[in-house]
Amino acid sequence: MTRHLHLDPTTGVSGDMLLGALIDAGAPVDLIRDDLRRLELPGWTLDVERVVRHGISGSLAHVGTADTATHRSASELRRIIRAAGLPSAISDRAVAVIDRIAVAESAIHGIDVEDVHFHEVGALDTIVDVVGVCSALHHLGVESATCAPLPTGSGTVMTAHGELPVPAPATLRLLEGTGHVWRFTDDPMELVTPTGAALVAELTTPSTGIEMTVSAIGYGFGTSTKLPRANCLRTVLGVASSDSPAAADEPSATRPVVLLSATIDDQSPERIAAALDACVDAGAHEAWSAAVAMKKRRLGTDVTVVCPIDAERAVVDVLFTWTTTLGVRRQPIDRYEAERSETTVVVEGRPVRVKARSWRGRPIGWKPEHDDVIAVARSSGRTPDQVAAAVDQALQA
Repeated sequence: MTRHLHLDPTTGVSGDMLLGALIDAGAPVDLIRDDLRRLELPGWTLDVERVVRHGISGSLAHVGTADTATHRSASELRRIIRAAGLPSAISDRAVAVIDRIAVAESAIHGIDVEDVHFHEVGALDTIVDVVGVCSALHHLGVESATCAPLPTGSGTVMTAHGELPVPAPATLRLLEGTGHVWRFTDDPMELVTPTGAALVAELTTPSTGIEMTVSAIGYGFGTSTKLPRANCLRTVLGVASSDSPAAADEPSATRPVVLLSATIDDQSPERIAAALDACVDAGAHEAWSAAVAMKKRRLGTDVTVVCPIDAERAVVDVLFTWTTTLGVRRQPIDRYEAERSETTVVVEGRPVRVKARSWRGRPIGWKPEHDDVIAVARSSGRTPDQVAAAVDQALQA
């Protein structure tokens, strides 16, 4: 059984609408405020108003700000969130949402991710929305989430880059390739904001038929009253069975990462191997090389690195300083990630660290730390295979 959240964005979704809907469904606003106070961001308030519109009662989340720094870099936002010391379930989700926005803005404007300065998206009220929503999900114990089709709206919207069509380019880019479905409408306003799109893209999967037991319903209202119907986002909280698509068939959320590559024909394999190790030390997830035939049929080496967004600059520096390349290719991609954890078992009186993997909440394998296995083998006189087998036996027990 999975604690599940379903979003019904009949009239769209924004950061404050989602925050209000989660609070209306039972998320403790005092604990959310406590989490927000841990950020290095003075000058904000979060108030929740009970409203009734078109016969529906719900919550309107008001985020007030006295902040004048409306332009912030992606790295600054990450630093603020990481420095708050929040539970990883909150900070990891919030940073992933910020990274998604940075990648989308980078692609649209043709600039480096770290050169993206968030305008409306980086303003204080949006930071509060993102961290507040992630805090609410944490305190509600949400394990999975889905979202029904999103309405487009129509017309134009004024942004820091001028007047843009609705949905805004960043909004479309954020949901591109996620599988989320657009429902084209002629409502004369922006119904899905970039922040709302980033939260949906990172935290939910498309709705494909859900079987769940409903325990709470929340309505989060937007500030606009232009529509001839209630301008609200509905959230449905409950428990999805283990064989429901919401719990089993949907893919796990992806994380935005960057793929960097270069092709080199004038450097020894030993130096390239050292460069790959330096890339990992700089924060890369993966780094590898492969032999290729270059121009004039000369043998060369393809170097490829996958790294998180906040490590990109450090890895690029390594590629230019540790190799002879004159250019590094860059491609933003999404990466599925298995859940990882670490445990310890005792073999022959000595601890052996074990890295465990799970997928969609189910264990799929483990691997003992090689150095620990060798240390136990040397001290006990057993072979490494015997030590590894003892670890497996302990874990299965």
